[in-house]
Amino acid sequence: DAKREAAAAGEESLVRVGEEEAALLREQCTRNIQFLGEEKFARLQSAFVVIVGLGGTGSHAAHMLARSGVTRMRLVDFDQVTLSSLNRHAVATRADVGKPKVTVLRDHLLRTTPALECDVRLEALDQNNCHELLEGSPDLVIDCIDNVPAKTALLAHCVHNHLRVLCCAGAGCRADPTRLRIADISETQDDGLLRHTRYELAKKHKVRRGITCLFSIEKPVQQLLALNECQAEDPSAYQAMPDLAMRVRIVPVLGPLPAMFGNALAMHAITMITGLEGVTPLGMTPLGKKAFEKLLFGMRRAEAKYFADQPPIPEEQWVTIEDVHVVVDDIFGGRSAFSNKAGNKGGRLGIVRWDKSRRPAVDNLVLLNPTEIERHFSRDRFEAWPPAFVRAVSLALESGEPIKRLEQWE
Repeated sequence: DAKREAAAAGEESLVRVGEEEAALLREQCTRNIQFLGEEKFARLQSAFVVIVGLGGTGSHAAHMLARSGVTRMRLVDFDQVTLSSLNRHAVATRADVGKPKVTVLRDHLLRTTPALECDVRLEALDQNNCHELLEGSPDLVIDCIDNVPAKTALLAHCVHNHLRVLCCAGAGCRADPTRLRIADISETQDDGLLRHTRYELAKKHKVRRGITCLFSIEKPVQQLLALNECQAEDPSAYQAMPDLAMRVRIVPVLGPLPAMFGNALAMHAITMITGLEGVTPLGMTPLGKKAFEKLLFGMRRAEAKYFADQPPIPEEQWVTIEDVHVVVDDIFGGRSAFSNKAGNKGGRLGIVRWDKSRRPAVDNLVLLNPTEIERHFSRDRFEAWPPAFVRAVSLALESGEPIKRLEQWE
């Protein structure tokens, strides 16, 4: 089958390891040893790294980790090399078009580092095979997936199984190499892929922090390409692997930026694995933390006022600052869901339950001003609001997408 063919495809091209390989590899990595020292380089050389997603970012990350001395690696990707991917792939050539990315990358890496133990898996990761694809107690998992359900499944698995993971955001639609940042997923911004993933992690897995992410703070300078007339009639007919919810629209991408993402991933992976001192990512300044704390405090007061007759919510089941951040910034853009006014123009904003029959959760919060909050609780369920507004808020909270506002709700 396809998996056996992929495993056998590179057998003839493998560079055999001779008796002198240890000495050769040591000489090859001289500069790394001089930088890291013997002890830290030994950690790097013995580390087991799993890289999932071998496109523009993942291929560059794997390439540089192998060149840096990592000798145990697992490469996971279901896809083949395409002609249009040659603008950003680390090693593929025209002769590789149509071949599995995992074997193309493995065969190239073995020419440079013959001692590399490189396990390849020609599979699409999902929630059902996470355990198998991430087995073996890896020292680090590098996530370069560009699909929200698979990305969410991998990150949740790593958190729940205490695997160290380094997550990569999207490199498409951007052009500024000076805007890369590394921070916890709870502090990320300006990235649609991570926004959706963060929402799904909080909603389905109660995971809100503890995942190191590489992302760009640059606002996208391009957008997904529009569907042509035929695609627009039935988008699902043009979807690669519909079961994986792969996108149909194409992401414009300039090759150098994903290469920079991949090299940044490799560099930070080295610092994580070796424990290199004196390296502190710039990260993000949590400018809104106090504001989110105030919103959360205000919500507790609203709960006490409007739901005094209900049993108290256990502390461990309360929404968190991270949940508030996602809802306020990603769903409602810091503006009232109804009036579309910021706090300084529409009165101090507050968050309350959207569906009053359910407990507060990341998918059950709405941002309103004080007058609107009083209106919200003046009638049962959603009867205080026009149907178009109810549909818009409910859809946004269900999907994790920013609310689609109308100029007039009523």
